[in-house]
Amino acid sequence: MQEFKKDEGKNRWDLLPLAQVDEVVKVITYATTQYPINSWKRLPDFNERFYAAVMRHLVSWRGGEFNDKESGLPHLAHAACGLLYLLHGEANDGECTAQQESNERSEPAVDAVVCPHGVPQITQHGKLGSGFALF
Repeated sequence: MQEFKKDEGKNRWDLLPLAQVDEVVKVITYATTQYPINSWKRLPDFNERFYAAVMRHLVSWRGGEFNDKESGLPHLAHAACGLLYLLHGEANDGECTAQQESNERSEPAVDAVVCPHGVPQITQHGKLGSGFALF
């Protein structure tokens, strides 16, 4: 008897180049050392700023600079990360938005990051400087 498994119509995760995905995850991990986790979701002018960041990394790569000077990670991994964030924003009706919440107790204020189709994610308030950028 021949064994078989019906895989038609299923996503082909086996075709994804995992070593390169790991480079994108390194970019995201590096960003967590610089900024609050998931704070990219509340970046003002989300689409414009991530588009600009993606283009800066692509132009640097195209100009022969393969690794970002600050992080040491590949420019293409930074660009791929920014494209994933833009894709996430598009899937959530354009952009994620931030809604500041005040806490009546003596605990620090928090920002609830609310995506139209997602669950709020809480980060400490006041950790984003005027020069905030993920990558």
